[in-house]
Amino acid sequence: MVGAVLNLLEHCPNYDKIVNYNYQRADLISKNLINSYKDYIRSMETMEECIDEVKRVDQIVGLYVTDLHFFDFVQENYYSDNLPYYLDFKDELDRLKMAYELLGAGHEQTKWL
Repeated sequence: MVGAVLNLLEHCPNYDKIVNYNYQRADLISKNLINSYKDYIRSMETMEECIDEVKRVDQIVGLYVTDLHFFDFVQENYYSDNLPYYLDFKDELDRLKMAYELLGAGHEQTKWL
């Protein structure tokens, strides 16, 4: 299984950025999302069956930890005090995918002069 995970990590260019992301102690959304991401990657046993989904998860969670605009969009629009602070990773991932699609993949940030 370790070999399968190592092979899978070759397709996760954002893995180090994600697992080493420094979030605020009170940010339970980021904490749970990152822990769930790590568990998700470790749980993959066969690369062939899931490589496209793993790449997409890595891309979206990577964007969450590297793009402040996307981070803020997710935090402000997809979580509230009414939701439990821990959601199933599939639910979290569905919310992130929806935000990613609404915001637009590869959006360009503009500079105001």
